[in-house]
Amino acid sequence: MNTRELPGKVDFYAKYERTSAELNSKIDSLIQQKRELKRALKSGRMDNVTYQKTLTPLKERIRDLEYEISNLRYEGVMEAFPDVPDITFDVIECYVLNKRNGQNSTDA
Repeated sequence: MNTRELPGKVDFYAKYERTSAELNSKIDSLIQQKRELKRALKSGRMDNVTYQKTLTPLKERIRDLEYEISNLRYEGVMEAFPDVPDITFDVIECYVLNKRNGQNSTDA
């Protein structure tokens, strides 16, 4: 695929950026909660059983959010380029970022 064909097909990337930023913010919040739990465990304010029961749902939620981000990437590429099996999200991201930075997009 020639990168000259990309401009009209990368609209999904802006949506991906917004959504992934929101999801990453949620992940960061959950990671902070995990750290606080660990501190509570180490300080003796929480026993190991309570720690594990509280930690497990946090870890599952983080995994689910990471999957959602991954799925956004995959679905966006598949919708924009259904007939191009060898294009990757990384190629599209490189194109978009190079375009923003004013680099020649045909070099991507």
